[in-house]
Amino acid sequence: MKKLNDIIMKKLNPINQVTGALKRCVFGLAVGAAVVFGISQSASAAIITYDFAADPPASNLEGWTEVFPDNGPMWQNNSDWGWYTDNGHLGDGYEGAQTQVGQSPAFTLDGSGSLTNYMIGAPSVNSAPPGHSADIGPVATPGGGFMGMALRNFDTDEYVLWKAFPGTPGDFQYKPLVFSQAELAPYANDGKNYTLDYIDTDSGNDGWVNLGGATIPGVLVVPTKNMESVTFPTYGAARIAGTNIFVTVPYGTVVNAMSPTYTVTAGATCAPASGSTHDFTSPVLYTVTGADTTTKKYLMAVNITPASTNKDILTFAIAGGGVIAVGTNLTVTVQTGTDVTALVPTYTVSQFATGSP
Repeated sequence: MKKLNDIIMKKLNPINQVTGALKRCVFGLAVGAAVVFGISQSASAAIITYDFAADPPASNLEGWTEVFPDNGPMWQNNSDWGWYTDNGHLGDGYEGAQTQVGQSPAFTLDGSGSLTNYMIGAPSVNSAPPGHSADIGPVATPGGGFMGMALRNFDTDEYVLWKAFPGTPGDFQYKPLVFSQAELAPYANDGKNYTLDYIDTDSGNDGWVNLGGATIPGVLVVPTKNMESVTFPTYGAARIAGTNIFVTVPYGTVVNAMSPTYTVTAGATCAPASGSTHDFTSPVLYTVTGADTTTKKYLMAVNITPASTNKDILTFAIAGGGVIAVGTNLTVTVQTGTDVTALVPTYTVSQFATGSP
């Protein structure tokens, strides 16, 4: 393999003076990242690499989720500014009032090396972010807040490890912000999934920071996108067989306004919404979307029990008389002198059957 110094990420050419500048050999990965082999301490380890320089612009997030800002794109390219080299990054590069939060696709850490972020901007005022991603609001703090990177437990939303960006005064070029192998060790090979979060909750007073790239020693998680349970009110749990879902209801059930509820795997979403009302005269399509934005389609159907072929008289009665049924013959015994020309019998028949007279 070529020496690492010969394989240099194009974004970081201006910062060769920084020891440990990013070197990589790139192979394509479906989610828009790349996998780098042979660079970390383990020859079999894989490094997930992002540089946010993808083209066309629609793919520039490389699978990352834009949590904030609420309006406007998180991805920017400020190469026209002229005073630093840029071919794409996360963060708007201004001291705006909007919080900036981006989350990487989920991954597991393999303990094979350090996690390196390449950032440019002002120093963070706060040394730590809020405890959870959900604790961050859309409005940044003037002259305060946290600017840096954090490792987030995917299932609990808790930030377990973070680094505040110390700033790049003077030359204002991309600098590495590193989580060392030792710092990552408690979270490596622990069976848990993580995301890498870019966070900027500062505004004003030169409060900005951009993320130009990152390398993560681990493996991307293939997000699941399964329908896990479905329940129809009154009729109970539906059966899930592959991508087919069905429930059986009695003959005569009205199925044109039913509201099933469902659960999906963690991190996935589904449309139509759980509990929404639909006409199940024909199967209804439900689409589950995984955390990586890929989809899985389910057909949900309601099967109506066929009409019964039973057509029996179950009970037969005449006031003051006794009834004996033999096969299809009914014999009624009444008292002597009873006027049999005006008797009023009552009877019941099999479910959904009718009788005449």
